[in-house]
Amino acid sequence: MRDSSRQTVIKQKDLYNAIARSKQQLMEGQSCMQALAQQLQDRGFWSRIQRDDDTGRVKAVFFAHPRSIQYLKTYPEVLIMDCTYRSNRYKMPLLDIIGVDCCGKSFCIAFAFLTGEAEHDYAWALMWLRHIFNLHQIDLPSVIVTDRSLACMNALASSDCFPDIPALLCVWHIDRAVKAYCSPAFLRDHDNLQRHEDWGAFYAAFREVMYAPTQTIYYEKLDDFKEKYALDHSREVGYILEAWITPYKHKFIKAWTNQYRHYGQTATSRVEGIHQLIKNEIDSASVDLFEAWMKMTLVIETQCDQLDQMQTDEHSRPPADLVGGIWSVVRTWISSQALREVNKQVKLLQKEVSPCTGIFTKTLGLPCSHTIRALIRLRKPLQLHHFARHYQIRRPEIPLVILEPAKQFDRLAAKSSQAESSIRREPSRFEVVEKELQGRAPPKCTGCGQEGHKRNSKMCPSRHDYLKESSSQLPSVPEVVPSVEPTVQQPVPQSPGQTVVYTTTRTTTTQVEQRTIQISSPSSTGSPPIPPPSPPPRQVTPLMHDDGRVIYSRYKAAREEWYREQPPHRQTDKLYRKAKGLRARYNKAEKAYVLSDSRMGRHVKRRNGLKLRDWTDEEIAAYLDWDKEEEERAYEKEAAKPLYDRNRNLNSYWEEAAVDFQSREALYNQSNAPD
Repeated sequence: MRDSSRQTVIKQKDLYNAIARSKQQLMEGQSCMQALAQQLQDRGFWSRIQRDDDTGRVKAVFFAHPRSIQYLKTYPEVLIMDCTYRSNRYKMPLLDIIGVDCCGKSFCIAFAFLTGEAEHDYAWALMWLRHIFNLHQIDLPSVIVTDRSLACMNALASSDCFPDIPALLCVWHIDRAVKAYCSPAFLRDHDNLQRHEDWGAFYAAFREVMYAPTQTIYYEKLDDFKEKYALDHSREVGYILEAWITPYKHKFIKAWTNQYRHYGQTATSRVEGIHQLIKNEIDSASVDLFEAWMKMTLVIETQCDQLDQMQTDEHSRPPADLVGGIWSVVRTWISSQALREVNKQVKLLQKEVSPCTGIFTKTLGLPCSHTIRALIRLRKPLQLHHFARHYQIRRPEIPLVILEPAKQFDRLAAKSSQAESSIRREPSRFEVVEKELQGRAPPKCTGCGQEGHKRNSKMCPSRHDYLKESSSQLPSVPEVVPSVEPTVQQPVPQSPGQTVVYTTTRTTTTQVEQRTIQISSPSSTGSPPIPPPSPPPRQVTPLMHDDGRVIYSRYKAAREEWYREQPPHRQTDKLYRKAKGLRARYNKAEKAYVLSDSRMGRHVKRRNGLKLRDWTDEEIAAYLDWDKEEEERAYEKEAAKPLYDRNRNLNSYWEEAAVDFQSREALYNQSNAPD
């Protein structure tokens, strides 16, 4: 507000007062609990409030947003719950219950402010959650994931809650607990590398037990773990066995959890993310329940808006790379996340597939590679029944499966020479016969105009006429006849031979060359003819001073000069770079930078621009040394200038760079000039 209007006199306190007044207007003079109960009813929340019969004080509040219930109806398969703290002035724990939609995104189902974390507190909240399932005739979840709260686990198993639903323990909490309890025995000496390696081996062995895919492998890994560590680390092994494995192995060991369809949800980290969203909005632990509810409502509605938008995107923008074939039926009905998981199974078919264990389909509800291979052999697409209902995109209508038409076998197309994508029709039988009877017209030469051959044929009499035309353009050489007197023999004076100069012209596809030739006739004395002069040498454009080859030649010259001052055993490039303070090596990113077209280029090129060879590592390092030196020189030059110059602009920088380049080039040419 201050940025938009410099004359405003609004203070931060004024904003707080305005917020408080709006809250008071919303409460309509009621207490916070009365206003909360009234707003829950007016805005369509499903809610229950528990009060103490003797004192009348509120003991617990349970509520669920109507949009959250709609999402629960569509995706009831997984429930994840956990408590968070410091969310209100009454220090009441907040139980957060969330679900997972077809895109793998979390959505809030219900919240409960509880007096404590006793079994009866959890039982009261979970009883009303079960009531929502029964009231709206929602299918019960396949699994429920919690942390190791005995009160919560016992409440879930009660008859009024979810007694028949498998309750899994969060593997992330178990992993953290084992690390916190067992790592100090190994890592007391922080500088002992061997102790760190021992802890890494111990932790890896525990994870092999926890993630054993079958019960047979589990018992083998457990026996190995106890045999290896029970003697020296009996306290740590005893904690893992007594606190986790013995009482709860069927709730977190993979060999047992693989028997349930948990859709890959074995941790409560999703709830931690929702907790963070709520804490960011509440921003203070001193708010009452009414204000906390208002801020939580904003989080829920924003989350539902994002989920609705994502569902719309799933309808309108299915994966572009999963088209046709086995995807033709399910492409717009199943979420992209599920399709990509199945696509990973399709890629496994390129390798040798192991025997099917059924774990992938049992835990995720997706078709495995063995099912897909059978469909591909039968040329059938994936159907909706191959996917669990959890992965179907929300739609108001019932899925109507309409398959693509089967590809027909065309006998004519099988014999056709046209491309499969061609739309040209096949000629009829009578057209084929007429074309065969007519035969092909004889070729006609474009040079001489005769039929039966082409211009480049050896039979064409005009094939080499272009040579005659080019030679006819040359001037004829005059014939020189010496004068001889037959009657009187007199000494013939020596005279120089007669010289004729003519020019030949040769035309190529790229240029026209003219060559001047001097032909001298022999003199009367019989002296040998003067040979024609050799053509002038071709001028070679010198390399620029910033060319990689020039830079490397300077590098080698400096190194050879240093070598002459060193004994033979010290004449190495590594010692030279160390003595000159150069870097020993450069990383891949730096090398890739100088190999760009604006620097050295990718290859050493010939004069015609074609590739000659690749740059060597020494050449690249020399160029990087030079580039770094140039940057330092430019920085020092710029630092020596005034800090502020009003007349400098972009053109002046370009002109200065051009002058600097010319001066460096002139210095290089002067240093290479012959003595």
